[in-house]
Amino acid sequence: MPSRKRLTLDHRRTDYTRQYYLEGVLSSTAAFAIVFRGSAIGIGAGMPDNGSSVGGAPQRAPATARPVPLCAGHVVAGRTIGELSMTLPLSVLDQSLARSASEAPAALQETLQMARWCEELGYRRFWVSEHHAFPAVAGSAPEVLLAAIGAATQSIRIGSGGIMLPHYSPYKIAEVFSLLANLYPGRVDLGIGRAPGADIATAVAVAGGRPRFEDFPQLTDMLSSYLWDETTQPIVSPRPAGKIPLWMLGSSSDSAALAASRGLPYNLGLFINPQADTRLIATYRQQFRPSELCPQPYAILALSVFCADTEEHAKTMQLTFDLNLLRFITGQSDGRSLTPEEAADYPLGPREQAFIDSRVGGRATGTPQQVRARLEYLAELHAADEIMAVTNMYHFEDRKRSFELLVRAFESPDAEPE
Repeated sequence: MPSRKRLTLDHRRTDYTRQYYLEGVLSSTAAFAIVFRGSAIGIGAGMPDNGSSVGGAPQRAPATARPVPLCAGHVVAGRTIGELSMTLPLSVLDQSLARSASEAPAALQETLQMARWCEELGYRRFWVSEHHAFPAVAGSAPEVLLAAIGAATQSIRIGSGGIMLPHYSPYKIAEVFSLLANLYPGRVDLGIGRAPGADIATAVAVAGGRPRFEDFPQLTDMLSSYLWDETTQPIVSPRPAGKIPLWMLGSSSDSAALAASRGLPYNLGLFINPQADTRLIATYRQQFRPSELCPQPYAILALSVFCADTEEHAKTMQLTFDLNLLRFITGQSDGRSLTPEEAADYPLGPREQAFIDSRVGGRATGTPQQVRARLEYLAELHAADEIMAVTNMYHFEDRKRSFELLVRAFESPDAEPE
């Protein structure tokens, strides 16, 4: 195997005009378009296409329960992290998937129902995303949706996956999440990213001018100061109810470097960049600088999960999503998603197959046993502490079933689906 240079993380080394598309868990449409069109963005440069690790197994926490930093939100309704699965806690990122532009109300109600369902199943946290000018996704304002989710649930951690900070004032974001934390004490996570969450023209419209991508490290510092300092000018009102966990979201070395340098927990969006270097989290751990709120590194791996009673059905759901995503980023979509039946009959040419194949590294598809094995493998490969499932299945009941089967697989890996 050809040797690779040692991976180094340096948040100061960034060509923002080329790389910010792939930073953060919100930029899926732009990121997929760039990766698919073959842009030399430089993420995971020199990395084997199969995502194999180099230089031995990645560093990972031992497979027993261990203390978890406060920044990760360690207790929910009496359930300590790792109780669901001692080695691999499970969480959810919901994108309020709409089957057509006119079905946004239904998509948002499904998000609320899914939050209650995932709470009942025992998932650790339930995050929502930020997308703009994307007809298939109804969640354009996670802070608004989180208020509704908090009211609809009792104990599950809720959070943003995430807020695209270059669009906004750090002070305003601090006030918004302080208000949420006062409404739902001890339950709120604030995930931030640098990506546009849309095409550049839309990003400019959201920001009311040019987004401050190049100032992201400074914006992060300002936000953390407003959230955590005893006194600020101006004061944040209402004052935060406790220390609100601040998460760094991303899919390349720059976000991992910034998380390590600031002592923040990290969420790697593998579903955005399936070719992400497998050493990112391990190197984040090595370069981590302990902070008061986060004395030790902690990392989530966010990836697509399509779990069903049969492998065939899981693959059908995955194919439906892949084709709908491809049609959107190539301008073929009219705002209505293909149904699973339409996807099954869709002609797969070389372009379609190449796109589908490019997503393999960022997903787990199959029966509960197959999905568990895949998730455990990817968590070990990427040195992750926790899995966050992104399950964009066409039908709501299929999504519910997928989350149910996933939990059962981790509670009893040999159990047969009921």
